[in-house]
Amino acid sequence: MYVAGEKTLMLIVVYNDFMIQITYPDDITREIDSVYRNKRDFESFEVAKLIKIIQKKTDLKVTVMRNPVVAEQLRNYILSRFKKSTTNTI
Repeated sequence: MYVAGEKTLMLIVVYNDFMIQITYPDDITREIDSVYRNKRDFESFEVAKLIKIIQKKTDLKVTVMRNPVVAEQLRNYILSRFKKSTTNTI
């Protein structure tokens, strides 16, 4: 799950009973936001620019939590955001 705030970019991953939260610094957040801002179609998306940004060496705040109940709730929430399909294997 990707969460973007005014100044904070956060990535949340659920793996079994674990929740992993990765928070990016403000400068990287602004650069990533500039890649996505005002993109109206896939053709105008600058993949190379995004790759260059995410490959930069920087400090990330990583929090790992183990809570089976909360992990299951978050997993269900994330999965509910996707359309049901016969090809989904999750």
